[in-house]
Amino acid sequence: MLFSNAIPTYSLYLASNGFSPHTVKYYAGCMKRVLKAIGDRPVAAIQYQDLVLFMADVSARGRSQNTLRAYWKSFRSFFSWAQLELGLKELPNAKIKCPAEPPTEVIPFTQEDVQALLKAAEYTRPAVSHGRKSFQMKRATAARDIALVKLLLDTGLRVSEAARLTVGDVDLFDNCAVQVHAYRSGKKSRPRTVFISRRTAYQIHRYLSTRDKPHNSEPLFLSIKNNPMDRDSIRHLLDNLGTRADVPNTHPHRFRHTFAIEFLRNGGNVYTLQRLLGHSTLDMVRRYLHLSEVDIENAHRLASPVDNWRL
Repeated sequence: MLFSNAIPTYSLYLASNGFSPHTVKYYAGCMKRVLKAIGDRPVAAIQYQDLVLFMADVSARGRSQNTLRAYWKSFRSFFSWAQLELGLKELPNAKIKCPAEPPTEVIPFTQEDVQALLKAAEYTRPAVSHGRKSFQMKRATAARDIALVKLLLDTGLRVSEAARLTVGDVDLFDNCAVQVHAYRSGKKSRPRTVFISRRTAYQIHRYLSTRDKPHNSEPLFLSIKNNPMDRDSIRHLLDNLGTRADVPNTHPHRFRHTFAIEFLRNGGNVYTLQRLLGHSTLDMVRRYLHLSEVDIENAHRLASPVDNWRL
């Protein structure tokens, strides 16, 4: 099978096995870029050297380690499929080592950051007119945006999980709980129950009261035009709030980081955090634990009576 014909078939295979549309599009896009670089040929004719030269070119153009890792993962997925479906005898990617994962700095929001974001969610920019004091107006989507910020901060949900929530997934009165459903295969998003504070529940209730008798099957978060908010529209909204609040790097995963670190700072244990975040392993949770312990160490250094009193 020609490479150009294999990619659409491979995409259908991913979709039929429960991969999200985002993942399908991303993996297929990676392979299309490989196709453009090495030219169309039978999949069985693709050689190890073709992929090595492609990766070297990507690296030479200054792409990040994360980009190289994404291509490596797409190679692994595509050629494993080709071996299964096309009877490929040798995997041209077999000897290519996975590029090292670059260390990522986890920087949670501060309390002041979150307060600034909530203020930006509630009010417009200060308006100035000739001869009058500046003034602010309440934003039309204030109730929704405040509810979204508080929900992300209170639960550590992934942006795709928040986008998939329906009105019926949220218990605002009895347990103040949110049911998170796995996406199809459940390879990344795991089914679980997370909990919210009374303040967050109240804010979500306020938002839902602005809608016309929402049904349990309706998406929890809707755009102004009453369309479901997807992961991209939520990201765009948060980026916009961050710009107006002067809080850089306001992205959904930073709320997840903040929730995790605050959970540990306040005495939560790593195993409960693992379940709440929906992680399959403790690897990422251990990073949060390390950060919270460094936090405690620094706090002690600042508060030590022996040091402060020069004893």
